[in-house]
Amino acid sequence: MTILIQVMAILIVYGCSKHQNRTLELTLNDSAFIKLTILNCSDTIEFSYKTSPMFPRGCVIRKIEITHDTVYYFSHKTTKPDYIDLELRKQFTTFVIPGDTLRIVANLIPDISDDNAIQIDDEFGEIYRFFSKRYEKLGYWNNSGPISNFSNISYPIDKVFSLTDSLFKSELEFLNYYKSTNDLPNWFYETMKADIEYQKVFIRPYLISFRKFFFKEQLFNPEIYYIFDQISLYNPKAKLSDYYYQCIDVCLAQSHEQDLEGKRGVARALPIFERSIPDAKEILKGEILDYYLAYKTSELFAASRNINEFERVDSLYNYLQPQFSNNEIIGIINDLRNYKTNYFASISINPFKFKEIIPANK
Repeated sequence: MTILIQVMAILIVYGCSKHQNRTLELTLNDSAFIKLTILNCSDTIEFSYKTSPMFPRGCVIRKIEITHDTVYYFSHKTTKPDYIDLELRKQFTTFVIPGDTLRIVANLIPDISDDNAIQIDDEFGEIYRFFSKRYEKLGYWNNSGPISNFSNISYPIDKVFSLTDSLFKSELEFLNYYKSTNDLPNWFYETMKADIEYQKVFIRPYLISFRKFFFKEQLFNPEIYYIFDQISLYNPKAKLSDYYYQCIDVCLAQSHEQDLEGKRGVARALPIFERSIPDAKEILKGEILDYYLAYKTSELFAASRNINEFERVDSLYNYLQPQFSNNEIIGIINDLRNYKTNYFASISINPFKFKEIIPANK
């Protein structure tokens, strides 16, 4: 019996160590999975989630009504760990990981608290508990809410950046404190740290542009507020961070916005990206360059709202395609390209196909 206990203890320690130290890579053409187990369901309840894979760029939203005990399975294409916002009796956040399964057990007995009703174990559970504790400490699941408040024109721009710097400082302090007192996967800690560092940098030109567009605020020499010199744009350690690629995008765009005043959507984003490609090739290398170019190309395909925009993006893709070193990247972009091709073809044949006609007596 003693030997058995010792063996089990060694296996547990080894399992935890392996679990904490595993290294995640970009995984092309894979899927993330969710298994939702419902227990003690006595009334109709809604479950929903939202996540935004980086490549192919898009937004995945699912919503279902649950009426009885059962097990649900969900999946979507993704290439790296992604934030996922969920709602089932309460809002909560964790991550999904390519090739792995987020297992959620929901006990819907009415007299169980919302916090105790949701159980997530293993690595996903550690991440879920981190976000829960951060919510208790900082008051938000993600920082889009407070950052939106800071964009209000009632704040002078210097005050805005003082507030955002303070917000990111608090997030980093909480991350480091939590890491020192709890088990967190190393890949998750490094990704969250990169998210904070790079979002802090690119949020400045983003908020300046936001205030200019919505509030007509004109700043003389807005570049004095930029802090791109505080980060490295080529950083393979940050390759699992959404905000890393967004920061690259915003930084490169700053030098290529001439003659585009008043243009929006693909009409603006496409020429900026075209002009930025030589700079990207100078700064980025290997898989980081491939992934950035692929992310931007898929984003532009996804954003195309008419056949003219689509054809312009397709022309750029034909130029870029021979430069991708990984055929899986080409396959993923081709799938999105074919989807958009079929979509625009169906619209041209039947422009009312996607319009829902509601009878007057309804």
